[in-house]
Amino acid sequence: MHAKPLISIALAAFNGSEFICKQIDSILDQSYSNFELIVSDDCSDDNTIELVRAYSSDKRIMINQNKKNVGYKRNFEIALSMCSGDYIALSDQDDIWDKNKLEELLFNIGDFDLIHSDAKVIDEKGNEISSSFSKYSSKSLDINPLSVVLNPSITGCTCMFNARILKKILPFPDGDYVHDRWISFISSINQGITYLDRPLVSYRQHSGNVSGAANFSWNLSYIIQSLAGFNRSKGIIQHFKFGSILKDLIPEDHYMYNDITKADIFYNSIKKGNLINFFKTSFYFKDILNIGAPTHLRIFKYLNLTKIVLLNNFLKND
Repeated sequence: MHAKPLISIALAAFNGSEFICKQIDSILDQSYSNFELIVSDDCSDDNTIELVRAYSSDKRIMINQNKKNVGYKRNFEIALSMCSGDYIALSDQDDIWDKNKLEELLFNIGDFDLIHSDAKVIDEKGNEISSSFSKYSSKSLDINPLSVVLNPSITGCTCMFNARILKKILPFPDGDYVHDRWISFISSINQGITYLDRPLVSYRQHSGNVSGAANFSWNLSYIIQSLAGFNRSKGIIQHFKFGSILKDLIPEDHYMYNDITKADIFYNSIKKGNLINFFKTSFYFKDILNIGAPTHLRIFKYLNLTKIVLLNNFLKND
């Protein structure tokens, strides 16, 4: 790694006027100064673009305004296509970065394709909810490719990746697969992922989040949702659908090839109504889907998993 590599920061913006200035200020105040900030605005109908343009005198900032609204995933894709750095960091519009975020990630990434850190969790007013996103969200830090797909734990705002994998990442696949999960998966099957157990971002939770932290505590509402609702089942099936389309990306000699193939078998067994393969492969995945969860949550999530077989109408339109 040569001295002072350029880091590109891809920030996807949409109606972010309430928080975006604090985020940009925290980026411009980084201890590591050799970076470019690409802000792509997705046709905001508030004054987001005017607020961003107020920073245009800083030559490190490039601003793009989409001609039509493309959604947050495609907006990130556009921002990434404009990046020219040796490394790329993802930025949401409503977080706050610690001053040494870029410096710490760059120093610790080594030969890995991607590094991600812990984060603090804050509310709309900036009050701290938790000092550790990893603990607050109860997500596993296991980063083998199958866990990245089925039990995602890497949040885009905490990560930075080597630009050498950009051509493998773009364009993003169609479907309901968030950009950070796709980037994490591609990294996991190439030079791998490393984790820095240090909070470097204040990760804001509010009503406008596209995704966010979830504290899966033991409570009556969780039990009711697990036993009676299909929302979690639909989420699980999207994970396996994602695993199914990824199997062609992994060479047969990759150590995770068999597991990804089983994800494909699982997904297709549901589509075809093959109950034997469904129960066989659902049992195979039960530990991956529940890594680190208490026993009672494992039980209810497994019950929820078995309900997928009832979602024939959801699958007919696949």
